[in-house]
Amino acid sequence: MKKYLTTLLLFTLIFAALLCPMGRAEAVEVDEFYVYFEGDCNVRDEPNLDGAVIGVYERGDTAIFVFNDPDNAAVDERDVRWYLVVYGEDLGWVSSRYAVLTGTEYADYEPLYAQADWERPLYYELREELFLMSKPDVDSVVRDTLPEGTAAVNLGLFCFDEAGRSWSYVVHDGQVGWIQDRYTIGVMS
Repeated sequence: MKKYLTTLLLFTLIFAALLCPMGRAEAVEVDEFYVYFEGDCNVRDEPNLDGAVIGVYERGDTAIFVFNDPDNAAVDERDVRWYLVVYGEDLGWVSSRYAVLTGTEYADYEPLYAQADWERPLYYELREELFLMSKPDVDSVVRDTLPEGTAAVNLGLFCFDEAGRSWSYVVHDGQVGWIQDRYTIGVMS
């Protein structure tokens, strides 16, 4: 029986490794995920000109890009793309007429899974003190220590590391990074 369970466990791990191409996920640099502003740009609460203005980014600013869907943007009735970005403690939409999305090669990065809006928690509440890591890897650089009970805003990406641990890409106090999901509670609204 023990031999059977060992074989079954080994088969399961190999199968999981084949389904989850983790090697490329570790190579992703979080510094690529941002929007650069080529001109002053209103931040709106909806991805169109009818959305209320909640702030402004100035020419030369950068904003953290939020992976809101697999296509990375919304398109309005004029065929203008809008990017969801972090604005202070809020999320808002900026027009591609003034903003440039950098690192677009991640759109084809299959091991980084973009979460659809209907299944993505708005933020994660930490069940214990947790490290904010530079990459989805326990051996990467620690960017910050997040206290138990605090919230980290979900930026819409997750992946698995070589050990099968699930990681989410988040922002907390203006810093972006990766946290292990097993130490969090996802809050939908």
